[in-house]
Amino acid sequence: MAGARYSIVISVIWCASASCAVWGLFFFFCRRASVAAHLRCRFSPVSGVATFMCPLAWCAVVCLCVCCVCAAMAAVLKRRSLGSPETTPLLDDDKASSRHDPKQLTHKGKAGDGRVAVTHSTLPPQPLHPTIPNFRDVASVASVMRAGFVYRSGTPAAAEHGVIHSLVEELGVRTVIDLRERSEAEMDTNISVVWSLFKETPGGAEVLHTRLEASSRILFRQPLAQRKAMARGIFWRMPLSRRLLLVGYGLLSIFFSSYRRKCKDLFMATMNELGLEGLNEIILQHSRQQLLQVLEVFATPTNYPVLLHCSHGKDRTGLVVALLLKMLGAPDDEVITDYAISDSYGQTEHAKAKFAVVPELDVARWSRAVPHTMEKTLEFIRFRFGSVEQYLDHIGFGPAKRDSLRAVLQATQ
Repeated sequence: MAGARYSIVISVIWCASASCAVWGLFFFFCRRASVAAHLRCRFSPVSGVATFMCPLAWCAVVCLCVCCVCAAMAAVLKRRSLGSPETTPLLDDDKASSRHDPKQLTHKGKAGDGRVAVTHSTLPPQPLHPTIPNFRDVASVASVMRAGFVYRSGTPAAAEHGVIHSLVEELGVRTVIDLRERSEAEMDTNISVVWSLFKETPGGAEVLHTRLEASSRILFRQPLAQRKAMARGIFWRMPLSRRLLLVGYGLLSIFFSSYRRKCKDLFMATMNELGLEGLNEIILQHSRQQLLQVLEVFATPTNYPVLLHCSHGKDRTGLVVALLLKMLGAPDDEVITDYAISDSYGQTEHAKAKFAVVPELDVARWSRAVPHTMEKTLEFIRFRFGSVEQYLDHIGFGPAKRDSLRAVLQATQ
């Protein structure tokens, strides 16, 4: 937030200096042309103002140059802090899909280690609950996780009443983690059924650690892609020229409402350029506290079985599951395979229709879950933080908490 304020201040000073420089130079040349003598006046306002503006003009020019240098330095420092100086490349769906096709990925276990090979034959061809979008047991893909402990899906409120009840009756789900804001959840058709089965906790993760009743079922809401965090992340990934333009539009929108639309268009254009890997990077950097609280839920044995979901169960859910699998020692291929399974749901008309609610989004890209996205996300974590373990240390999920999580979720060899 401080960085954004600094950028706005620099931009305002830059614009003010430019204006002073232009007007100062104008009056300077007016004076040199002897406008007052031409007008045959003993005292001309133009001449008087020019006498005052001449030194101001040169000061403004100097201030303008200083602000340009400061803005350039701020942009360089910010890009270095974000890890990569270049904007994340756009997805090439055909090339990306061919690199890590879920049908072709194979993780071969070492001889005698008791781990099964993850091939297409071992991947779940159908979800356990067909009417819950993108539903599956994470252990059906990842051999490092115990079965029946962590489920992932899109919003369960999209299913029928009986299917929602089966989460409790058949699977014994005790904790539901919703990664969406409440306003997004309220748009679901049968959200009242979910709320009737799972009591939402107002106190956060600490309430989950001390359940009042052994049989209580809890809904834990922790939005990952909050609007403020997304706006901050997108702003700092804009080119400097676009940031300055956005600041200008923002100032004009105070007086002219039409410029609010221009601001939104700039944000959405940048969002489409960043793509899903850009979304993951923003969450990793600007939603650290939220990710910590979500992971702490998994470190408590009494919370299982857990259903983790967002709207589509694809991106926000996929990022959390990727961190879980890497903590359990899963190879990259298993993590990428688990993420890419969601692509089949992303290509359905139901998923595309939900993304089409925001007309500015590039639905063809945002509805997909190509392996390239998770591959770039894992590369970003290693480039920016060194490793997944170091990133978890950075957000506060230290070795002791990771050991508690592994003690529950680690599959027996």
